Amino acid sequence: MLRSRKELFNNRINAKKQRRLGTSQSQAQTQSSTRVPVLVVAIDESRALLEIKDSTGVDAFRLLRRALWAVNADERVKNVNGSVFAVLVDTKYLVDEAVPVSLPDPTSRRRGGTAPFPPFILTQTMNVLLDITSPPSQPPSKSRVLNTNPDQVLEALVSMGRPLWRSMERVATLEGKQRELNKFAASKLLFGVDAKAAKSYEDRTLHGVASLLCRVGLRPHASDPMATRLVADFMSVLHYVTYKNDAQITSYTSDPILTFGASYMWYQLNPPALESHILRQFEAILFNDVVDTGSIDQIVARIFLLLAIDATIMDSAVRKEFVVCGQFCKVQNFVQKLVGAKPENGEDKSTTNSGAHESFSHWLSTWEDWKIGFSHFVNLREEPTEATLWKMLDRRAAGIFPRN
Repeated sequence: MLRSRKELFNNRINAKKQRRLGTSQSQAQTQSSTRVPVLVVAIDESRALLEIKDSTGVDAFRLLRRALWAVNADERVKNVNGSVFAVLVDTKYLVDEAVPVSLPDPTSRRRGGTAPFPPFILTQTMNVLLDITSPPSQPPSKSRVLNTNPDQVLEALVSMGRPLWRSMERVATLEGKQRELNKFAASKLLFGVDAKAAKSYEDRTLHGVASLLCRVGLRPHASDPMATRLVADFMSVLHYVTYKNDAQITSYTSDPILTFGASYMWYQLNPPALESHILRQFEAILFNDVVDTGSIDQIVARIFLLLAIDATIMDSAVRKEFVVCGQFCKVQNFVQKLVGAKPENGEDKSTTNSGAHESFSHWLSTWEDWKIGFSHFVNLREEPTEATLWKMLDRRAAGIFPRN
C-alpha cells in the first residue's frame, strides 16, 4: 500500500513537470510565430549618399530609398511579415531635406507607413564609459583626483567624454598613448589634418580656431551657419534644434582628451599656432559677430589664465613636444607665473607696497600643499558646491559663472 501511494505521488509530480514543459514550449512557439524579421541597415556619414550618383545622375540617397521601397513590397518579405529598415546617421541632421522632391520618383511622395521618418536628434554619448566603470557607492571624482597612479589617471580621463578615445589605446607605453591622443584629438579639431604642418591652418580648417572655442568655452550664435559646421566637422555637440529647423544651439562640452589636443595644437609651429593663426582667425569671427562672447574682457582673462596654467605645467620644456595629459601644478607656482615672483615691482617701491608684498607672501604660503590643474572652461549655472568643484578638478575644468 505504501509503495502504491509513493508511485501515485511520483506520477503526479511527473505530470506537473510535463504540463509545465508543454506550456513553456507552446509559449516559445507562440513567441516564435509572432516575431517579425527586421533587417536594419545603418549608414554612417550618410551625407556621402548625396554625392554618389549613377550614370543617369540619380544620387545614392534616392537609389537607396527606391531599393527599400522595392524590397519591402516584395512578396517574400510580405509573406513573413518582415521589413528592411534603414537608419541614416550623420552629424548634419538635414540629410533628408537636402534631397529635393522629384515628382516622377514615387518614393519621394510616400505617405503613411512607407514615408521616411523625420530626423531624430540622438543624445550625446559623453561619459558612457565613465558611468560604467565607476561604482555608484564610491565617490569617484575626489578619489580620481587624488589618485597618483598615472595609468589609472589616463584610463579615467579617456573614459570621460567620447568613447572614441578608447580606440586610440594601441600604443604600448603610457607616454606613447598620451602623445598619440594629443595628436589625434588635435587633428579632430583641425578637420582631420596634422596640427604640426603649417599648411593645415587654412580656411577649410578654420585656421584651428575650434581649439580656442573648445578651451575657452565659447559657442557660435544659434542662427549662424558655423553652429552646424562645428558639430559636423570640429567635434562640437548639438544640444537643441528649433522647430523651424533654422537654428541650432551647439557648444563644446567638457571633454578632457579633446581639450588636451587643443592645448597641444596651440604650441605647434614656430611662431606657435595660437599666435600665428588661431587668434587672428578668432579676431575675424569676432568682427563678423559669429560667436556669443558676452564680455570680451572675460574672454581675454580666460585665455590669459589658460596660457598661465600651460606655462606653469610645461615649465622649461619644449612646448611643441610637450605631452598634455591633465597634469596638476602647485598653486604657488601658478600664481607666481600669473603675477610674477614680485608683483609690486611694476609699481613704485613705497612702504605701502612693501607691506602689500609681505601680505601677499603670507597669503601665498597658505597654499603650499595645494595643487591646481585645468585645460578648459565650462559654464556653471550657479555657485559651485564642494562636490561640483571635485568634479571640475576631475575633468580638468575651470568654471565660468553665469552672466550678470
